[in-house]
Amino acid sequence: MSGVQPITSTDEWERVLGSGIASVIMFSADWVGPGKIMRDVFEKLTEEFVDVDFYTVDVDKHEAIAKEAGIRAMPSFVTYKYGEKVDTVIGPNPLALKTLINQAVGH
Repeated sequence: MSGVQPITSTDEWERVLGSGIASVIMFSADWVGPGKIMRDVFEKLTEEFVDVDFYTVDVDKHEAIAKEAGIRAMPSFVTYKYGEKVDTVIGPNPLALKTLINQAVGH
């Protein structure tokens, strides 16, 4: 998979979690200023971490997914591996996001 893919349904969310592949998911909304800034950073990281799947969830459109993931602030970046939450970074922090992804894939 290349680039960032939106998660648009609960079924898709469950498929992503069940995939067994390291995934990083950006939870945000269109109106979140820091989220807009981080979208470009997030997209750029897909080029560096080719062994990770990248997704976005619009929390306004998918409140149930955001609730299940425990999202309390935006943007939030959550890594999953084998369906289990690994860790979370909250806010516009590119260095912390990169560290989060490295930890998720064991680099």
